[in-house]
Amino acid sequence: MSLAAAPVRPLTIEEWYELYHDDEGGRCELVRGRAIVTPPEDPEHARMIGDLSFLLHPAFASSWRTLWGVGLLLRGDPDATFRSPDVSVLSRDIDMRGWYVHPHQVALAVEITSWQSVETDWVHKRAEYAAAGIPNYLIVDVRFDDGPHLWLFDRLVADAGGGPTTYADTTGDGHSATLRLPGCDPITITAADLA
Repeated sequence: MSLAAAPVRPLTIEEWYELYHDDEGGRCELVRGRAIVTPPEDPEHARMIGDLSFLLHPAFASSWRTLWGVGLLLRGDPDATFRSPDVSVLSRDIDMRGWYVHPHQVALAVEITSWQSVETDWVHKRAEYAAAGIPNYLIVDVRFDDGPHLWLFDRLVADAGGGPTTYADTTGDGHSATLRLPGCDPITITAADLA
């Protein structure tokens, strides 16, 4: 007689929050109802998040809030998806007492990509952020020996056949990215700024 494993039921947003909202030592995201726990950031990753926030805050502070580790509800139940970008630039009118924000409140989502997060950041999150309508997605890829490379996705393209919205090709050359957010002057971030 063989024992078959019972299928795991997808979690709702409320169930996930109850189980994982204070997960110490790591970060937990919800992807199509499955909890995905990631280890704490290494010091270099954390430094880069701080440096990037330090660069973005003064440029956007008049119209936007620059925060890190904010919960982002991309899709509700069923198949709930909840992500936490490394850095987010958010509408100034968000409710700071809530435990998550909605995609329409996000002007820019940033992910710092390492060897462990390549597929998640370049494939899954890129598709999810575009489908949710987030207008700017910046990937800071730290896998290169000559320092980080920057890739900005800032053009959403609607699928003519009714499929999900995607990002057009990247803007920039990998060594710099110019961010253009409503109400603010453009700011160019270079790889040297984050090295």
